[in-house]
Amino acid sequence: LASSAFTEIKLTTAELNLAKQYINTDRSTLSKRFGLFIGRSNANRLGIASHLHKHFKDQTEMTFHFDPTNEYHKNNFGLEEFLEKFWEDRHDVFNFLDHVPVISKAFDAYPIQWDNGAYQLSDKYKNIFVDIVCETFTTGRTFFMTEKTLRCIAMCRPFVVVGPRYYLENLKRLGFKTFDTWWSEGYDSDSDDARYKSILQTIDWIGSQNKIDILRWYEEMQPVLEHNTNILQALNSNMLKNKEFYYKEKIYDR
Repeated sequence: LASSAFTEIKLTTAELNLAKQYINTDRSTLSKRFGLFIGRSNANRLGIASHLHKHFKDQTEMTFHFDPTNEYHKNNFGLEEFLEKFWEDRHDVFNFLDHVPVISKAFDAYPIQWDNGAYQLSDKYKNIFVDIVCETFTTGRTFFMTEKTLRCIAMCRPFVVVGPRYYLENLKRLGFKTFDTWWSEGYDSDSDDARYKSILQTIDWIGSQNKIDILRWYEEMQPVLEHNTNILQALNSNMLKNKEFYYKEKIYDR
């Protein structure tokens, strides 16, 4: 594989082992429809958080860190990029700005690293139905899985992933199952420009379902959630080497 075609997955044995230590199959109370846990903002994360805050505030368990006195936070906030791409949604973001940061406990400190805080968020998963996973990279020919996805799988929850094109396809190549039985995952093959809006449509679809249907879905998903924790338990860094990953109808060896 040419280095320009795919960014390598940099999951270490330590990262995988930590995720395995936190595997928790406790059932959700389903008192919250969505989970969204943001340490560092960017344009997509800011937009997703603003959308959930406006339309599904009472149904969302959220953390969103932002300190306007912190240069790192200000430089990575993503407001200018968001306004350039999604000007029509600016009012949602402007309203959300009055409510950041969104934190609820003393350990909700930034930065959240995979080894010193990511799994402290595990307590927040007990009530949520689906995790909106905002991965590190969202564009380019890359499959870069981090603790954000691992944590959701370890917590035995379904996910919608804000990631690069074909992220879900490549999760499947590792043996994981996704959730296209219950909602559209067409966003996974959308272009970079279209994927954000498609994900919002998926969120709105999930949010529009009544509690009875969500309970039924959750029961139907249990074999998939158990399967995913079993795959995580078996996964090791050697399995990520020399693996075929997918991009645009072509196979790239890594």
